[in-house]
Amino acid sequence: IDNAAPLAIGLMIGVPLLKITIVIAVTVVIVVEWLNSQNGLGYLVLRAMDDADTSLLFAVLVIGSMIGVILSWGMALAEQMLLPWRRGR
Repeated sequence: IDNAAPLAIGLMIGVPLLKITIVIAVTVVIVVEWLNSQNGLGYLVLRAMDDADTSLLFAVLVIGSMIGVILSWGMALAEQMLLPWRRGR
């Protein structure tokens, strides 16, 4: 690492942290919508719980999960492009 360029060091630290941050950000957005919104996935979860609408609750959970998976795949692709020495991990 002594001979690594500062950009490479920044990418080695920043990209994995960004992967974690994206998961936290999606969770925070849903919780904030749950607490203080009239629309969004969090609001739909609250509405589904109030109405005992299990199918709506599971639909929202599937959509939230799909968002997380898509963002995770996007970050994995970005990691492969930005950090070629980490390919195959």
